Amino acid sequence: MKQPLRAGLEEVMKKNRARFHMPGHKGRSEFLLPLGWDFTEIPETDDLHDPTGIIQESQRQAALLFHAKESFYLVNGASGGLQAAILSVCGPGDRVVIPRNAHQSVHFGIEFAGAHPIYCLPRQVQPALYAGLNLEDFRQIVEREKPKAAVFTYPTYEGICWNLQDFLALCRDNGVISIVDEAHGAHLPFFSSLPPSALEMGADLVVASVHKMLPAPTQTAILHLGTDQVPVSWIREALHRIQSSSPSYLLLLGIEEALAWMARVNPEEEVARIVAVRQELGQIEGLELVEGEAQDPYKFLLRASQRGFTGAALYEALRIAGIEPEWQQGDYVLLMASPCQAQEDYDRLIDSLRVLPVGNAIERELPALGGFSISERICSTLQARKAPREFVALDESVGRIVAENLTPYPPGIPLIIAGERMSEEVAALLRTVQREGRRIYGANHQIPVIDEGKWVRIP
Repeated sequence: MKQPLRAGLEEVMKKNRARFHMPGHKGRSEFLLPLGWDFTEIPETDDLHDPTGIIQESQRQAALLFHAKESFYLVNGASGGLQAAILSVCGPGDRVVIPRNAHQSVHFGIEFAGAHPIYCLPRQVQPALYAGLNLEDFRQIVEREKPKAAVFTYPTYEGICWNLQDFLALCRDNGVISIVDEAHGAHLPFFSSLPPSALEMGADLVVASVHKMLPAPTQTAILHLGTDQVPVSWIREALHRIQSSSPSYLLLLGIEEALAWMARVNPEEEVARIVAVRQELGQIEGLELVEGEAQDPYKFLLRASQRGFTGAALYEALRIAGIEPEWQQGDYVLLMASPCQAQEDYDRLIDSLRVLPVGNAIERELPALGGFSISERICSTLQARKAPREFVALDESVGRIVAENLTPYPPGIPLIIAGERMSEEVAALLRTVQREGRRIYGANHQIPVIDEGKWVRIP
């Protein structure tokens, strides 16, 4: 047979772009694992779903490294880990507090559990960045709703670290189980000079995506148990439901190899290296390096409007120069580095940005990177998905009940959830995403909405 996937990937590799996107291994050959290491569950190789041998010991070593009570290897990403975390503690009708800008996997996990989401709007920390929640708003929700659990995103996709510790303390005081989506923070525990990890701050359950920031294969992650609030048996049972019954040993070994590699990194030298890169970027005329109050230094959120570049133009200029960014929206481009980024990549990035042409500055209001809102809910997500549907143009969807989550990707954060009524505000945000040529999961060029003429609503 023809192999278009292999041929296409070979063409991309020939371009030899510096990879400032996930996964964290950046394509370096020393992290490639040959098929000879791929096994199944024979007596000597243990079993991920009932580990008693080498997998059990490897997970124990990971727990020691991260200072967790227990750690569980994941082979279907942080998405599966977040869903398992929610399923392990929540059941039908349980209330779960989540930020409206939570990853799509959190919304799916709550749907799978039959739980009831309590949405909170994220806090805008500066004109184009959202992070965390308002603590007083969260306190009032906890006191009013008596939730079973709360899910937090820390750090954000853009690398902003916020006052999570205050929220975790409030959860402990009120008997609320805390689940932290730390997909973009697996590297934080290795560097004492970087913002603290969720485990360090006392979270109950933490899901870290190993492949995003560490040199592990795509699809690898770890679920950490940070306290004694959740029985281990609940987590194992949930993972058994979520994960493949035939996990890849290449992925399992990739997790262990990545952790072993990180354990050998000199933290002081590595942090000094990334700080120096940020300092050089900050000195480039007309280039803005946007940051939160506490910032993961490996995330470069760039804006070059003072040099006359829109985000789309900057994105393409970097690709032409041999730099592959992670993401672009509005006037911004996000580049994601990692501890194993080659110095040549940083040098190429800095040199490319220094020689960007200088045009007339673009003066316009900073676009919101989220623009999150809580839409009117008409029915549950499950009812919406099972209801008769039709497909309409985006403009025609305003006022209709959407039948699927509509999720720009990346970063995978839904702008509207199935069962909610489309507003003009959300439609405007989706138009912007379409103009920028980005994917919208759930749309497929038209918007799925409930055919209310055929729909028999179940109370």
